[in-house]
Amino acid sequence: MTITPATHADAPSIAAIGSATFTTSFAHSMPEKDLQAYLLTSYAPSVIHAELSDTRENSFYVACLADGAVAGFLQVKHRTSDPCLPPELKLVEIHRVYVATEHHGRGIGGKLLEHALEVVRRDGESQGAWLGVWEENLRAQKFYAGFGFAEKVGRHAFTMGECVQWDEIVLFRF
Repeated sequence: MTITPATHADAPSIAAIGSATFTTSFAHSMPEKDLQAYLLTSYAPSVIHAELSDTRENSFYVACLADGAVAGFLQVKHRTSDPCLPPELKLVEIHRVYVATEHHGRGIGGKLLEHALEVVRRDGESQGAWLGVWEENLRAQKFYAGFGFAEKVGRHAFTMGECVQWDEIVLFRF
């Protein structure tokens, strides 16, 4: 497996993995109309193309298998913040670490997260990273904590249509 910067040619794979993973993880927790509206505004290929074009704001990386198939992706957001974050720290957001369901259990998510932290370290300015993880997704919380995202600093609302869920905001400090 290799991890490389994503290109526009990867947008359909990123959109498909993002949509499928989000649906698998969250469909049970929200009305269908809210889920479908969110998928259209977050994982349509045109949305992914636009985010890939905004390189000042986003960095995308894909995990590719030996045959070139995209097994997962990572999105780093460079210019985001949250009111609960310590204002004295310069932090980067790890926005998405998604692996196609059929590739779960192979360590791909861990390799993507390690890559994200290396990207953040290399920028030379950041003092760490932050991410939001759904308060009910205990498996993901445990996964992120295993990589040092254990400092909970607050939470924020994640709104999808009429559905409001809460994310725990966790930090990783260098």
